[in-house]
Amino acid sequence: MKVSFVTTHRLAILICMFLNTFFFPGSSFAQETKKTTVEQAIQSKQFIFKAQTAFPMRGGMRQLTSEYDLKVNGDTLTAYLPYFGRAYVAPIDPTKGGIQFTSTQNNYTLKVRKKNSEINIVPKNIQEVRQLHLNISPNGNASLQVISNNRDPITFNGYVEALKETN
Repeated sequence: MKVSFVTTHRLAILICMFLNTFFFPGSSFAQETKKTTVEQAIQSKQFIFKAQTAFPMRGGMRQLTSEYDLKVNGDTLTAYLPYFGRAYVAPIDPTKGGIQFTSTQNNYTLKVRKKNSEINIVPKNIQEVRQLHLNISPNGNASLQVISNNRDPITFNGYVEALKETN
């Protein structure tokens, strides 16, 4: 009996799929655990968005090499993000060139959908930023759009993770 290469190849693939499904089920479990952790962090307002790329309205994508983030810790919102684009009013303090602020008075709106969660945050006591819009997938990948009063909008891509508890 002559066995072709294609038949042997198909059999090997089926065996690998069987072994992966029954002996290595941890990968799907890890994904479900991460999904649950992200959902709980969003619901409890205890998460951090870590920016990896920036998309200014004018110009191309910029890969971020330093750590930039937006932290939501209950009612406190802390932003440390860069800015690339056109500003219509220069900052009074030149060291505050990016998007840097801490706000404790915010309108926080969460909409959970099947494929993503959308968060709108309107800081009430910050003059520079009008609105922050986060779009978060179940696995934690996210995009953040910052709409300012005196600057062009900018979008960041990155990921969301739960805040680590500090003792």
